[in-house]
Amino acid sequence: MDGLQFRFEGFNFLIEGDGDFEFHDCRHLYNFLNYLYRTDTSQKWTNEKTRMNADFWYPETAATLKRGTKEEEIKLNLIERFQDIEHRQLLHDLSLDKLKQRYGTSNLTSSKAAKYARAFVIDTDTEIISAKTGGNLVKTLHPILESHRLTLMSAVTHIDQGIPHLHGLYLRQPRMRGNPFMDALLSSDLKPTIVTSF
Repeated sequence: MDGLQFRFEGFNFLIEGDGDFEFHDCRHLYNFLNYLYRTDTSQKWTNEKTRMNADFWYPETAATLKRGTKEEEIKLNLIERFQDIEHRQLLHDLSLDKLKQRYGTSNLTSSKAAKYARAFVIDTDTEIISAKTGGNLVKTLHPILESHRLTLMSAVTHIDQGIPHLHGLYLRQPRMRGNPFMDALLSSDLKPTIVTSF
């Protein structure tokens, strides 16, 4: 598989493909959010191991977490550890709301959001990546993407599948051509190298 390889804080990272994965339609995008935040109880990865994941929420967001009849005001920042299903559902809904606000719609499935939303996957060569390292990588990626007019919506590590993956959801500006994600990384201080196989 083609991709990019770079080293960050002592870890080797691999970006699959060209790092610009498209969504077929908004239903595909919606299902990706369920997968990203582990909120679909029918999927095999929605389980207790999900608590081992670190969610990277950017930027800082105040929200109300509801558990039954109890409500709790919480502040989500760059690194927020996954908790129970209610917590993950809140993160899912916040991402969904941000997408709806971005595209001025109350029904994401009838919008053009999927046309401009993209995802990337970064693998690491170790079984464990610390939340701090993942958070620092997101902090590094954010201004790099922003300089190429790409908006980082959220990044989440999944570490219950053997090899840790850092999944990112970002938005491109309308009418952008080519692959600005690759352009951003290749012009960054991360100094990635192009590899033809992993």
